[in-house]
Amino acid sequence: SVSLVLETADSAAARGAVPYCRVRGYGMAHSDVPFGTVGGSSEGLVKAVRAALADAELTAADIDGILGFANGMTEVDSQETAGLSAVFDLSRVPVLSVKQRTGEGRAASAALALAHGAFLLHGDLAGKTGMVQTSVSAGSLRRLLAVSFAAGGSYTAVVIEKVL
Repeated sequence: SVSLVLETADSAAARGAVPYCRVRGYGMAHSDVPFGTVGGSSEGLVKAVRAALADAELTAADIDGILGFANGMTEVDSQETAGLSAVFDLSRVPVLSVKQRTGEGRAASAALALAHGAFLLHGDLAGKTGMVQTSVSAGSLRRLLAVSFAAGGSYTAVVIEKVL
């Protein structure tokens, strides 16, 4: 189980809280796939990502890293790669996964990825990525995109940003 606490900047400031990051934009999409289908649809992911970028008033070039939903299942991983490749140059933007350390969290996976992203942006994981060896430095990250997939073809994408 994972819980995230979201509040307005004014509310956080009023109680003296230091924000870990801010939500810059989000998008959701659904592609009709039979419920229980593992693979989903790369088109649904592309729609959710583009909606999140539009809501954030950003382009793909503004994203420093992607918190992915891949879980080692070929069908799921290939759909994620296809969808993300349609929007991003994946040789430039790293796709990070916390599932290698935490395992498959099912419905909690998206919240877990967002929490991990908030820690990365806030600096609590500076020098660490929590993933397999990578050349990504947490300190160089400013904006992350977290993506998630649910059975039946629902996709969510959330852009989070370092608070400067």
